[in-house]
Amino acid sequence: KPWGTAHALLAAREQLAGPFLVLNADDFYGPSAYAQAASLLEGKLIPNPGEPPIFALVAYTLQDTLSDHGGVSRGLCQVDPRGWLVGVEEVLGVQAGAGGIVGRTVGGDQMLLSGREPVSTNFWIFTPEVFPSLLEGFREFLEGVASAGDPGDAGRPEPEFLIPTEVNRLLASGRARVRVARAKEAFLGITHPQDRDWVVEALARHAREGRYPNPLWGG
Repeated sequence: KPWGTAHALLAAREQLAGPFLVLNADDFYGPSAYAQAASLLEGKLIPNPGEPPIFALVAYTLQDTLSDHGGVSRGLCQVDPRGWLVGVEEVLGVQAGAGGIVGRTVGGDQMLLSGREPVSTNFWIFTPEVFPSLLEGFREFLEGVASAGDPGDAGRPEPEFLIPTEVNRLLASGRARVRVARAKEAFLGITHPQDRDWVVEALARHAREGRYPNPLWGG
């Protein structure tokens, strides 16, 4: 059975011999995200001798990823002054309201956010050096699943082997470093059915401006 985004990445490992991107197939990241990724791939992921491997994340500004129709889940990034990722924290139900932008942690604590925070929407850049660590993490994950028993027995949610969780583990152990680049436009994704019209119009606008040619919109 599939066990989440990090498991999906492992499933493709035999086809990946060089640096590669990992992103959601059902989201539209926009030209600036790919430009940032291309810049990072031009020699910026090569560590100095004896240093851990370097990976990367293209992050968005939180307010550019929100929906007008309900809450979204985002990976809140902690980034040091030099642009290196310190960690990613999953924040749920993020939405703007009269009192500002609020969300909640996985543990249920409410968070007040400014909207300027860098967030992950799953646009990662890795090299094959990530796979030994992922395989090790996946073995530990499966051992934990086996020892916990059937999650349905106790009403627990299905466990998932997720990329942000594994990246946090690598950062905490000093086994990898992650550069953070910032996209400079809105992130387009459909979390709620009402988001569809906004996304369609945004894509049409990209086409009209010549940024996303598509014959459906006359591009």
